[in-house]
Formats: sequence, C-alpha cells, structure tokens
Amino acid sequence: MRTQIIFGLIVFFLIAGCSQAASPNPERIHVTCESDDQCQTPGEYLIRSNCPFGSKCVLGSCAVVCPMYRHDSDYTLNISNQVACGKDADCKCEDYIAKDTKRCSCLDGNCFAVVR
Repeated sequence: MRTQIIFGLIVFFLIAGCSQAASPNPERIHVTCESDDQCQTPGEYLIRSNCPFGSKCVLGSCAVVCPMYRHDSDYTLNISNQVACGKDADCKCEDYIAKDTKRCSCLDGNCFAVVR
C-alpha cells in the first residue's frame, strides 16, 4: 500500500511538472535582451510539430522564431537546408506557411520567421 501511495505521488508530481513546463511563459518573451540565451521558448511552441521553434533576441526583445528552410527540388532527395541571408530583404515570408508569422528576419546569417 505504501509503495502505491509513493508511486501515485511520483506520477502526480511528474504530470504537474510537465503541465507547468508546457504552459506559456510570457515573462521570457517580449522582454528586453542582449543575447539569445536570455530568451526562453514557451512550451506551447515546443510541442508544435510544424517547425523546430526556438527563441532569439530580435532587435533587443525576446521573440519566438522558426528557421526557414529551402527543400531540394529533386523530390528523390530528402534534403532541406536553412535559408542563408545577408539582410532582412533576402527572407521572404511567403515561403513560410504558418499563419502566425509577424515578419521574416535575417538573424545570424539565416532566415527566420518571427512568430511571437
């Protein structure tokens, strides 16, 4: 009986921890930053499968971003490369299919869709 209670408590705390980790953390998005490591991606984006979302410091504020990829035109090759850029104008938002895109930016030499 004691083992079942301990097991139940462990499961409870694991589930509580997971639900807390997956909840949005607005304090770490749209906050002032100087580097990417000061930003944290909200769990609601980490669990989405349409993009490997992350967070970056964009114009001094934390933002959720999605790297933009170009897929090889030869469908027999399963190759995707991140879109390189030199300036924001090199990044075309129409190449990104998600509806929550605010703008596309050139960050660290690669195109990203800024979504939040």
